[in-house]
Amino acid sequence: QVAQQQWGEGGALAALYVDNHAKEVWSSLFTRAGKVSHRSRVMPCITTTYVHTGAGTPVWVVLQSGSAPLSPRLGEIVEAAEAALDDEIKRVTVIDAEGSTFDTLASFTAKERVIVTPLRPSQAESLELRYSQGSYFRPFREHDALRVAQATLHHKSTGRRLELGAAIVRRHGRDHETVLLTNGPQFDVPLRSVAVAYFNRWPVQENAFKNGAAAVKLDHHRGNCGEMVSNVAVVSELERLEGQILTAEERLGQLTSARPALEQAAESARSEAAAAEAEQFERRRHVDELRSGDEGVDGALASTAVALVEAMDRSEQRRSSLRKIVEKLDLHDRRREDLLSKIEVLIDRVRTLEPMDRIRQLDVALDSVLTSFKLTASLLILFVLREYLRGRPMTPETFVSRVLSIRGRREVGALEELIVFYENPRDGEMNDALRQACIELNSRYLMRRDRLLRYRLEEAPKKSRPLPVHLK
Repeated sequence: QVAQQQWGEGGALAALYVDNHAKEVWSSLFTRAGKVSHRSRVMPCITTTYVHTGAGTPVWVVLQSGSAPLSPRLGEIVEAAEAALDDEIKRVTVIDAEGSTFDTLASFTAKERVIVTPLRPSQAESLELRYSQGSYFRPFREHDALRVAQATLHHKSTGRRLELGAAIVRRHGRDHETVLLTNGPQFDVPLRSVAVAYFNRWPVQENAFKNGAAAVKLDHHRGNCGEMVSNVAVVSELERLEGQILTAEERLGQLTSARPALEQAAESARSEAAAAEAEQFERRRHVDELRSGDEGVDGALASTAVALVEAMDRSEQRRSSLRKIVEKLDLHDRRREDLLSKIEVLIDRVRTLEPMDRIRQLDVALDSVLTSFKLTASLLILFVLREYLRGRPMTPETFVSRVLSIRGRREVGALEELIVFYENPRDGEMNDALRQACIELNSRYLMRRDRLLRYRLEEAPKKSRPLPVHLK
């Protein structure tokens, strides 16, 4: 509608390309860390979130120390970017598989925002595809094929369902198909257009990172600042360890205070067992004496034998009681030893973590300024390449080495400002390109502070040789 009202055109799909880029920070001090893809490791880093338009122009940049997952912040970032654009155009949000979560897709649908993201392999079992009658793969781009379908995404834990559209792309030279999930059909956005917007992501977005990294060191960070902040993760861990140490010490105190009573009970059980053993021995000796006698001992022998059996039972009971109390005392001592070992391990862990409770905060504010400067420089380079050096394709890095090294001078007058470039005698091709660029610049009649800007290409002035110095 905007294209029809403003320019009388049919319009095209406008998109916002959102992605994270982590740049490493080599530091000897502990800092916030995250996954740095091109290093294939987790290390101190700054995560930069870029939002590009369909033309590849970054309109919103967010920097954060350490890891910054994109999915929880995606809706907020898109709203901020569209507020910065300040127009009536609703754009499709294009993001990699990080946006392929049930909650993210559901939140965009609830806010009537179109999103497209590739399906994660882990979600394949939760996706149900339905094809219309006569559905088949049709040609798409060069050597690829596209098939569209209706899809239902299931949320395993809650049982929720989300109706989406799916674009299945069979890519040339690849064994597996790429499944793109989108809510576009609910808002009259064709699935084919959504698929085109997604596959434009590489030239629009990824090349911007690549060119910026090579030409203006977009992936470099100036280093650490001097501000130290609390390490929330370490502080929380220290609090948990301190709680465990306190609990263990309380339990150790209880066991220590209970040990004297156990020792006294064990000593009493030993005395009783020894007395029962002595009584049993005496009863057995008496029985033996009566059995060795000749007469009149039958009644006494019987009663003495009964007393011996009773003494044996009492001795066995005392030994059993002693054995139980000794086992209880041994278990009590083992628990004390285990608690002492656990407390020692916890204290060692606390000593290891205590130096890390303060960490160096990365200077994301200054890095944000430098990132904006680098993005501006990169876009200016791309603008010059597109507008003035169209017939001589080159990378931004080559532009820096061949064009920004050209010398010249500036002459400022009351009504005119002259910018003179000096020819490079070793690069005739670039001299011709600069001469033509000067003609185009002069045809635009550019002004700066009420002065007309004029551009010219001249031969470089010859350097005067110093006179020889004769030493006496």
